[in-house]
Amino acid sequence: MEPDMRIIRQWADEIANKWIIPLLGGKKLQIEWELNRKRRVLGTCSKTINYEDTVICWVELSRPFIIANEEAAIRYLLCHELAHIIHHNHGPEFAALLRQMTGMEIPDDRIRFQYGDYKKAAGFTYKCLVCGHEAVHYKRLFKQESCGICNPYKFDYRYVMVLQGEAANLPPPKGVTYRCKVCGNEVKKAKTLRRSRLSCSICHPGVFDPAFEMFKVDTGLPSTTFPRPLTVTMSIEYNPRIEHYISGDTEGWLL
Repeated sequence: MEPDMRIIRQWADEIANKWIIPLLGGKKLQIEWELNRKRRVLGTCSKTINYEDTVICWVELSRPFIIANEEAAIRYLLCHELAHIIHHNHGPEFAALLRQMTGMEIPDDRIRFQYGDYKKAAGFTYKCLVCGHEAVHYKRLFKQESCGICNPYKFDYRYVMVLQGEAANLPPPKGVTYRCKVCGNEVKKAKTLRRSRLSCSICHPGVFDPAFEMFKVDTGLPSTTFPRPLTVTMSIEYNPRIEHYISGDTEGWLL
């Protein structure tokens, strides 16, 4: 689900028109918005540029935070970031302006963005069906993972962690499948291998062996496609100050 930036801009315009623009001394305000995937830094307001008649600033908001929270938490985040247009630190002047904008009694030690009991960015919850242990990951696991309590130090299919919630109905993440042409063993990787080469661990475990190199299932290319050699094309301009002489037998020369 993608956040509706039209509504967020509308809330930001209401806050800016009431509290920020009157403090700019008649200048116009231009805000460049951007959503990121950060889960610990919930918002930033940086690169504020003051021109003669316009103030331009760049505001980044945490997309996972916006998805997980309600209007009150998002408005508080907008107040915090827009207040940085006037004050670029978390000093007492910033704290006074933020209390005035939000109408909340915020302690000085919590003046950085800590919206009470706001919801943390949603993650993916995995549960062991044997012992009930749950683990939350910010990203969806590409490979299966077994319970670290039931059988630590080693993967065990008996204690595989199962994805819970609505995310369990989503299609599995895409990846790249490599296959051994000798025995047909397949290995799935999250991304295309760029630097390391992969050989079949069943035919020849341990050290890499080019005789058992894994090939992509879709394209038939080897596990690592080396880049083409660099081709440099040089264009030499004629300089009339330099005289060029060729004498003798020129057969076989590359000119």
